[in-house]
Amino acid sequence: MDVLVNNFGPIIVKPWPELTTADWELMFRSNPFGGLLATTSALPGMRERGFGRIINIGYHRVEQLTAFSGISAYAVAKTGSSFDRSAAASELKHGIT
Repeated sequence: MDVLVNNFGPIIVKPWPELTTADWELMFRSNPFGGLLATTSALPGMRERGFGRIINIGYHRVEQLTAFSGISAYAVAKTGSSFDRSAAASELKHGIT
């Protein structure tokens, strides 16, 4: 695998006081952890070849700075872009961006 696109993550739209523990768990299991598991699976082959591209499609920067009613769990789960930047910096030496 030379290119991985992490482009999955459900959204639950409901007022935050109505979110259940199961709702929060779903947001975190599927959004940041889904991308983490896919990336972890793709890395060994990319490192071996000295090349790889990982594209994470997530919550837009402007939206991270703006409040939207009803998407609290989704908004928190999508803040994984900090992981993306950190992982990218550590994998650059392996030819992976």
